[in-house]
Amino acid sequence: IVEVPLESVAEGGRLEVTWDEMPVELRRDAGGIQVRSLWCTHSGCRVRWQEEGQVYFCACHEGKFDASGRPIAGPPPRPLSEVPFTVDGSTVRVGATT
Repeated sequence: IVEVPLESVAEGGRLEVTWDEMPVELRRDAGGIQVRSLWCTHSGCRVRWQEEGQVYFCACHEGKFDASGRPIAGPPPRPLSEVPFTVDGSTVRVGATT
């Protein structure tokens, strides 16, 4: 489990951490926190957020995912994987299920 202070993820912001040897992103908006894997669902390459186009981009085969992690271009067969987490007071616990 990776513990992240909630205050370190600004409203509208993104924070990358490593959980279980996987790059994951914490994203915070008015709806709360989302935590997702940054491995492409096509071939496991690392995706990167591109602010200009508002997409996650996989350079391996030019796959693209929208801001919610859904595939919108290229070969990715499914959305970026959601990562389990809990919010315990002022701490986000990545990898926790309860």
